[in-house]
Amino acid sequence: MRTITTQLFPTSSGEFAFKSLRSLWPRNTTNHKDLAMTKLKEIINNPNILITSSGRSSIATLLESLKIGSGDEVILQSFTCSVVASSILSTGATPVYADINPDTLNISPESLRKTISPRTKIVIFQHTFGSNEDLSRIANICRSKDILLLEDKAHILGNGKLVGDMAIGSFGRSKWLSSIIGGFIETKEENLLSSCQLIEDGKQLINYPKLELLLLNPSIVEFLIKPSLGQFKIGEVLMELLSWIGILTHEVEDKEKEGKLGRISRIKFPLPLYELLNSELSKFEDNKKLRNNAVNTYLKKLNPKLIFKGFTKTFPYLYFPLKVEDPQSLYLHAKKHKIYLGNWYYPAISPPGSNYLNLKYDPTKCPNAEQVSPHIVNLPTFANEKEVQRVVEVINNY
Repeated sequence: MRTITTQLFPTSSGEFAFKSLRSLWPRNTTNHKDLAMTKLKEIINNPNILITSSGRSSIATLLESLKIGSGDEVILQSFTCSVVASSILSTGATPVYADINPDTLNISPESLRKTISPRTKIVIFQHTFGSNEDLSRIANICRSKDILLLEDKAHILGNGKLVGDMAIGSFGRSKWLSSIIGGFIETKEENLLSSCQLIEDGKQLINYPKLELLLLNPSIVEFLIKPSLGQFKIGEVLMELLSWIGILTHEVEDKEKEGKLGRISRIKFPLPLYELLNSELSKFEDNKKLRNNAVNTYLKKLNPKLIFKGFTKTFPYLYFPLKVEDPQSLYLHAKKHKIYLGNWYYPAISPPGSNYLNLKYDPTKCPNAEQVSPHIVNLPTFANEKEVQRVVEVINNY
């Protein structure tokens, strides 16, 4: 019985692992780069695209290109990852948190209105798990206040035309489509994209020992860790050990939890990864269909009381969120069936250990996020029909 993981390389497979290994000996990198860029522009439906090392790197580059800095405020939602705030802090600006709509898990328009100040320069709209609920309302608020809107599409790919002034995306290992690391910037204005390109050109190349370790990660996870998860906790111990010695890379660095910029934001997207990215982009429609089918099954077969009101339509979400009374108990129950459910975002600024003081987060100002976060469970959507049925049976029999 195959182990199902929600956040540990969920889109990985034996094929993906072998293609990652093949990238150790890159071929025709210029050709693969051109093909990947062409495919991405078609999916996004925008020619103004720039590939970066990560979504968080994209945010930092955009803010720097816009000369956002000391004295400026950038509004983001609670119920998010610490790397968003650390990217803002890297410019000298201050992250200011708005609460979420507890039904959509996206930024609340009402909370946003209360959070805007004369120092607000940009609002970041996070497409939580891929949802764009309330985006048009947020865009109208920003336009009325002459504030820029940055769409954070790290959880989705190809979710309609750009509504805001700019957007970022991610190809990280736990994202909708993965090239191990990676991200992109999308803009309406060519001049802004050109400014971002200058900043990206000045970044470092990743050194080859680090790149080789990155390319080995999918094989380590797919052939070593996943098969041994739950077996006397061998997989869990291996994961901790390999992370501790630096072989298995952390998705969020310790310094990012403290509000500082991580190493990944200081490098360019590695050329050898374009072959992998090109291959994964070719599967966009299949990926979308797979996720739609998974969500459709969850909507039909799970208890409606567990489903958030903003997630009641068939859509290719990154993960399918449920609200449950005791997530920890459900996690343990699912693990017995070789299913590892996700916990984005618990705590409300994740991952655990994030320094709220350094990240400028005050939990008392975001009661909705704090109330939702302890009860969140993520179901996998990158799963075939039999795997989805296994998940459904585990949830319904719990």
